[in-house]
Amino acid sequence: MIKSKESSGNEIFYKLYKKPEDMGRLGLSLDWKNYLNDKPIAKIKLKDTNHLELTWMGFYNAKTKKRNFKTSDIKSNNQPVIY
Repeated sequence: MIKSKESSGNEIFYKLYKKPEDMGRLGLSLDWKNYLNDKPIAKIKLKDTNHLELTWMGFYNAKTKKRNFKTSDIKSNNQPVIY
């Protein structure tokens, strides 16, 4: 993942440009060529000097033009997580 050029001010968008090194069993079976693209997968926003807001967006499938894996252990009731 890398910081996106769309990032500005207090927000950073992350995009998936290469396969993760530790993919696990599910990751090994994915068709990665459709997930490695220029669409953000997560956003981090600075809330104040002590808190960050993490929003998981999911992987964007360039072939189907839809997001997959939108649920995550880091989300709570599909709401951003504030650390």
